[in-house]
Amino acid sequence: LLRMYLRWGERRGFKTELLEASPGEVAGIKSASVRFEGDYAFGWLRTEIGVHRLVR
Repeated sequence: LLRMYLRWGERRGFKTELLEASPGEVAGIKSASVRFEGDYAFGWLRTEIGVHRLVR
């Protein structure tokens, strides 16, 4: 999910910055914070506010 957001931002021409990432106990990433900078970044991402969980 993190990689998807970072690639999406880069393709749209936004400056992306991974602010923080916490590794998971077993595998993967437990949590992450990303910053997007550029024209209309908030407009594109305003509906993505909040927690996104991947349940396996």
